[in-house]
Parts: sequence; structure tokens; C-alpha cells
Amino acid sequence: MNTIPIYQWLRESSIVLALLGEPSRIYRTVAPQDEEYPLIVWQVVAGVSENYLGERPGIDNVIVQIDVYGRDEQELDTLMTAVCYALETHGHQRGVPRDVFEGPPSKTLRRTVDFSIWENRVAMSPN
Repeated sequence: MNTIPIYQWLRESSIVLALLGEPSRIYRTVAPQDEEYPLIVWQVVAGVSENYLGERPGIDNVIVQIDVYGRDEQELDTLMTAVCYALETHGHQRGVPRDVFEGPPSKTLRRTVDFSIWENRVAMSPN
């Protein structure tokens, strides 16, 4: 579970790559301290199994939060638009991107959005 290839999907977008440069700054859960902007951080924040009567769930609905960090509002807008465009063929955007200001001392500019993505379960065995 939670094998959703967000990194791969974002790397497949030539627009996202052009905005981030190489090496691309796409991280799961947390970015390295003092990393250069712009960058993307993603994490699984919620989800629910599709339960059936008489058998184990075969699919999960996973909610993924995507955060973009930038130096200014224009950079945030451009990168968030590119991210949404890259991911909307793989899942459903939940609401509009939200602004987050992290205040002193970092004064970090961040925009965040959630995507709902269905993920097939890999067959697991307790043995």
C-alpha cells in the first residue's frame, strides 16, 4: 500500500521538470533543510479501503497532499498549476490550492492541494 508513484508522475511532466531544474527537487514527506526553491513535497495524509462483503479489500482511496514551495507568488502559481496538470489524469483534485504562510523566522511561501487517488492493493500474505 501507499506505492502511488507521485514522484514518477511529476517527473514525467516536462513543465514540472523545467520549473524545478535538475536534479529535480521532489521529496516525500520532508525536504532537506536549506534546500533551494522551488521544490515539491508530497505525503499521504488520509485514505480509506474499499471494503467488500466476503473478501479482503482490493483497492484503497488514498489522499495525497502536495505542497509547493517558492520564492514568490508567481513561482508558486506557476508550479502549482503545473503540478495539478501533471496529476489530474491520475486522480481527482480535492478543492482548490490553499495558501500557507509559515511566518518568522523562515517566512516560507507554500501552496498546498490534495488529490484523491485510487490504488490497487498488492496481494499480501501473512506468511
